[in-house]
Amino acid sequence: KEARKDPTIKHIFVQSHLPVLNPVRKTLSSAMFFDRGPKSKFWQLMVQYGVDVYFAGEVHANTALKDEFSNTLQIVSKGGNCFVQVLVDEDSFTVNNFYETGEKYQIVKSFEKFGSIMVNKTNPGDVQITSSGTMRLVDVRNPIMHFTFDEVNTLWERQVLGLSTRELIRARQIDMRGMTLVHAMPNYGEFGQQYDAQVGGITLKRGEVSESAGIFNGHMSNMGIFSVGPLVAGNVISYSLWFKTRQKSEAILIHFGHGWNSRTSDEKDMFTLTLDGGSPKLYARSSSILQSSEPNGLALNDNGWHQLAISMPHSGCNLSQVKMFVDGARIPTTVRNDVTLFFVNHGRLSMGGLGFSATTETEFPSWNRFIGQMDEVYIWARTIWKNDLVNSPKRIFVKEMRNTCATKRRRGIKIQKLTNLKRKNKCRKRCSRLTPCLGFKVVTQNEGTETVACTLYLHRRPKFKVDEEQEGRNNTLCAT
Repeated sequence: KEARKDPTIKHIFVQSHLPVLNPVRKTLSSAMFFDRGPKSKFWQLMVQYGVDVYFAGEVHANTALKDEFSNTLQIVSKGGNCFVQVLVDEDSFTVNNFYETGEKYQIVKSFEKFGSIMVNKTNPGDVQITSSGTMRLVDVRNPIMHFTFDEVNTLWERQVLGLSTRELIRARQIDMRGMTLVHAMPNYGEFGQQYDAQVGGITLKRGEVSESAGIFNGHMSNMGIFSVGPLVAGNVISYSLWFKTRQKSEAILIHFGHGWNSRTSDEKDMFTLTLDGGSPKLYARSSSILQSSEPNGLALNDNGWHQLAISMPHSGCNLSQVKMFVDGARIPTTVRNDVTLFFVNHGRLSMGGLGFSATTETEFPSWNRFIGQMDEVYIWARTIWKNDLVNSPKRIFVKEMRNTCATKRRRGIKIQKLTNLKRKNKCRKRCSRLTPCLGFKVVTQNEGTETVACTLYLHRRPKFKVDEEQEGRNNTLCAT
């Protein structure tokens, strides 16, 4: 308050230890957090008096976040082989993030700038914030993790803070569940390479959902994320993935479990999605389970591609309030031993198995490693929106001629002509049938007659919008 009264003070910075805003990247940390987050009196006081940046640490990784209703920033940074540099002038300031470079740790270190955030306050009514690299502001509207199974890299190629040895800045291998891993699956979500998944024994093949899919072979396959979290306390988290399997036993799809065992962490929740005999289950604890109550049952282990998603409607919800979606449609659920979700703050995520978590096979004897194919895994730090669920699987499309699409099948060619569809509802229905066909999009070619054309889609994954207000149902629009 006093600083804001002094005209000679141009910027206000506050430094403490614990992150207030979430989600933040974390590694090799107990990942403590600030109760009530942005609703706390501490944070609201900083917003009230126009604090420019709140600097925090604790989690041994770097994250920049902006308050939803003000220009107050939170910058969480790591020491040791990283540091931040703050440059100020009269109407602006810049925060740069530097990483140690080279193959091995040196007494005389060399650093390189990997990220920057600049705030220009020349016009107080229109503050301009630009960010890049490791200091790029996290946008929680986007998935924080996204695994496409299109490629793998060596551990050396993409640095993960904390994944190192006493000598090497970047480790060349790491052990998981008795397997030595040397590769990583890139994370294309907001949390970037810090949340790459370390993998082994997963084969990539030409996909039907996206460019490629991952083949899991049970005990021969491992996929886990070395970094901690990002689930914490009762904050919202959602999962979505595509899979294809014949597995009858209960299989792990996405697991979030304790990073290590302790008395306090054992009292907090996991968030593990499994498929049991073709029916999905969501575990908060061994005795607290959300599962499908579909009257006719589900058989998602029919060796066909299915999308499964779970979504928390708000922070601190009960397990019974979590929504479950199969192939884009919400399904009825029932819960055994309902609990208010409060996640362990130093847990770890994995796909198809137990990964780096401290969870053991003896704790959950019914669980098995996944056998089948998996693709397009998303982790959100928000409630899932309906248009997150319309990214449907593809088939191999070839362009035969103008205004014509063809699905290439093993037995012949099936042609779908799309000309002269003059009614919008027909266009939507036809477009809905085409959303499994990645590689082309349906667009309105002539606004007057509303004819449509099937044109080559230049990006790998078109996203189709959902018009629920006009249609009253979840049809897919013919739009980019």
